[in-house]
Amino acid sequence: MNPKLSNAPIVEAVVDIDCDMPTTFEVENVIEQATALFKESYPKTRKRYVHQHEIKQKIGGDAEISSPSVEVQALQLLQEDEKQIIQVRSQGYSFNRLAPYTSMDEYWEEIRGTWQIFAETFNPTQVQRVRLRFINRIFLPLDGGSLDFDDYLKVAPRLTDDVRLAFNNFINQHQVQDVETGNTAKIVLATQAEEKGTLPILFDIEVIGRNAGDVSWDFIGNELEALRNLKNHIFYNTLTDKCLTQFN
Repeated sequence: MNPKLSNAPIVEAVVDIDCDMPTTFEVENVIEQATALFKESYPKTRKRYVHQHEIKQKIGGDAEISSPSVEVQALQLLQEDEKQIIQVRSQGYSFNRLAPYTSMDEYWEEIRGTWQIFAETFNPTQVQRVRLRFINRIFLPLDGGSLDFDDYLKVAPRLTDDVRLAFNNFINQHQVQDVETGNTAKIVLATQAEEKGTLPILFDIEVIGRNAGDVSWDFIGNELEALRNLKNHIFYNTLTDKCLTQFN
């Protein structure tokens, strides 16, 4: 059992439920309806757009680029403090929670309830995949400007020699698969600019379900639990005990 952290370093948590939507569904056409559905808890709205160009080229001729077409890709519905967001997307539903973040247990019923409103209103026909993403920002203390990553990271970068060379920054990106479930994860560890005697580390974990299924909460909830388990396994097996103590 992983310990519960009282001060989790999460700056954003995202639940994406990618769906097959009805052929007639367009976000632009449901903005007023979606705004009315969620306005009591999510009174603010923001639109995300996608810009598309079409390029045509005949043999021996110059390329012709059409004028860009712009369409609403997602409607974001935000709580008053803008820390929690529901998204009605052209490809499904999303839930975003910004810091401060406590535990998914606290947001579980909100995700379930808002998903069910989305599903009953906009009639997705099938769930293609469920995804979870947790973006963490971890501050590692610099001792006289130096740092031993092995003190804080079990998966730390290595140099060809540790006498002449010293890290300025690094980015480590890899993808893994859970051999038990077949679910996958994309993991990024990257340094950021020094800040008040610390070195911030961006620790980005995206876990992606392999299964498509129906739009019932039974299916989605089971997928989220499996993905959450994989995310926690990666998180706790990447950071050392010394690193984890700063989150309690």
